[in-house]
Amino acid sequence: MRLLGALFYRLMQVFGLVLRVTPTCIKSAIGTAGAFLWLDVVGFRRRVVLLNLAFAFPRNPEESSTAFKERIYTLARANLKNYFLGFFEVLEKTTWSYETFQKKVTFEGIEHIHKVMADGKGAFFLGSHMGNWEVNLALSRWVGKPLSVIVRYVRNSFWDEALKLSREKFEVNLLPEQSSGVAALRAYKKGHMVAFVLDQHTGEPHGVLARFFGLKAWSAKGLAILSSRLNAKILPLYTYRANGKINVVVLPPMEMDDLGECREDAQILEHVQRCNNMIESWVRKYPDQYFWIHRRFKAHFDYKTEKLPFP
Repeated sequence: MRLLGALFYRLMQVFGLVLRVTPTCIKSAIGTAGAFLWLDVVGFRRRVVLLNLAFAFPRNPEESSTAFKERIYTLARANLKNYFLGFFEVLEKTTWSYETFQKKVTFEGIEHIHKVMADGKGAFFLGSHMGNWEVNLALSRWVGKPLSVIVRYVRNSFWDEALKLSREKFEVNLLPEQSSGVAALRAYKKGHMVAFVLDQHTGEPHGVLARFFGLKAWSAKGLAILSSRLNAKILPLYTYRANGKINVVVLPPMEMDDLGECREDAQILEHVQRCNNMIESWVRKYPDQYFWIHRRFKAHFDYKTEKLPFP
């Protein structure tokens, strides 16, 4: 299966080369058509996307039920279109040289990374499934510092091998989800940039019940524990697509010093909540570019039985 995965990666590169010469308007049209078919015909995880959007962006008091439904469906179609565009970019990325990458991606706030890592220490990044997060894996080449990322491996070894080869193209270190805390600690002490993607459902004992868009959401607490006890800085990082380019934004370090070493549950919860609030601020700017297909709010409602708030 791993051999087949490696062969499939070569096939991804072939499609990537085709997409590189495909006009942007055609890729956009394919994305629009694909989003319509996905939402209105195939329906794969349609209910998940609609529920997430309806609860995150609820009906306004002056808004009719019809207008509310149209707003959510319009946002859902734009969101699904972005999945297609992101997938095209992932395929193209398998063929990018570093020089091509520089033409396709812009970085803002790199000075914050250099400032935090000036003394040779590592740095932690707060990431999310915002925009095309896969391009963040090339950060090490851009900054000149090694990057380690905690990843959730795919159970199917075929897809896992293809994704691994795609992600390692720009020399990123992939840390296993199992014993990720120890691996992240070692990477940080070696002076690596260590990225945490914090917006996936993570139940007990590795998560805490925080809030995201005002809804209950289990969130990983590893970043809170590691960063606070190492007195390490956390740099928020997100991506968004605009004007035909992928934009990566690095923000100044988060203010967490008042929480100490997060030995108490309440301190850990507050740390995680601040991270969730930061991610939420990005999503509110670009709501169509977030990964709404994920069952983020399992703690708040049952995705199988919850009714959509419109007919």
